Amino acid sequence: MIRGFLVAAIFAGAVQAAAPREVKLGAALPLSGAESKSGGRLRDGYDLGVDLANQQGGVEIGGVHVPVKLTLVDDKSDGATDERAVEDLVNQGTDLILGTFGSSLVEKGSAVSEKLHVPYVAATPTSKAAWRSAECTSR
Repeated sequence: MIRGFLVAAIFAGAVQAAAPREVKLGAALPLSGAESKSGGRLRDGYDLGVDLANQQGGVEIGGVHVPVKLTLVDDKSDGATDERAVEDLVNQGTDLILGTFGSSLVEKGSAVSEKLHVPYVAATPTSKAAWRSAECTSR
């Protein structure tokens, strides 16, 4: 199930003509601050998903199995920090952003991802504002 989520999340963006050397996922999560407990749970889930995918040889793109790399950044349960972290992840070549915990944080990070045209997959937001402009954002 988690492997399926990762494959679906990766293909939510553009399909590449040739398989990359690795698929770079990134997430800015509240690993400290008010939302750290929930952020830690998301981290554990994302780590498990990546581990399971890589145990199967990675994700299949164009008939080739490609390993998945996950980069995590602590957004400190702060919207401005989340915005900067998502921008940094994208500037480092991240292919897809995995969402943070909490609607207010998702609103900030997904707006940056939208602006930079990088897919953002969020699991937890309930606020409609998080989906105000959803060309690159999905749940």
